[in-house]
Amino acid sequence: MDTFRNAAQRFTDRGWEGNDDGYVITSRSQLQPYLYDDIRDETGLHSDLCVAAVNHAADALRGVVDRMKEGEKVSKPVFTSNTTVYNTSAISYFDGYCTLAAYGNGRVKAEYVYPNGSIQADYMESDEWEKQGAKLRYDRQSDAYYLHVSISELPHPTRSPLTRFAP
Repeated sequence: MDTFRNAAQRFTDRGWEGNDDGYVITSRSQLQPYLYDDIRDETGLHSDLCVAAVNHAADALRGVVDRMKEGEKVSKPVFTSNTTVYNTSAISYFDGYCTLAAYGNGRVKAEYVYPNGSIQADYMESDEWEKQGAKLRYDRQSDAYYLHVSISELPHPTRSPLTRFAP
């Protein structure tokens, strides 16, 4: 998690330095070429996690620039939490578990554990919800990892006005 956080911070620092015109770099595609290869070579960070670090940095920079445009006093984003962001290429979902991209080219299997009486299992095990990206967070106090999965409701099929039903 430190490697991911440090990579995201390096991308943020570079974006904050600005482009040739002096503007903060908020575009993922413009930010990535500056450090991607160096970070991959130096850290062995999985390619999908390196892309996620770029995206995390660009999102944070975009948020700061938006607040700046509204007249707020802002400062460079600084990442301090023990969090790794997974896009849909870096996480795969299965019944009862998922696999997460790990450092290098490996993957880690993580079984789902739900709190008693929670509704998380209903969403994760339902075919009506699409699992998307996720954030893995480490909590030092409980010495536990928590996976926060983004989900969205799948569209319900609609009947075409030309559909006929047999009597």
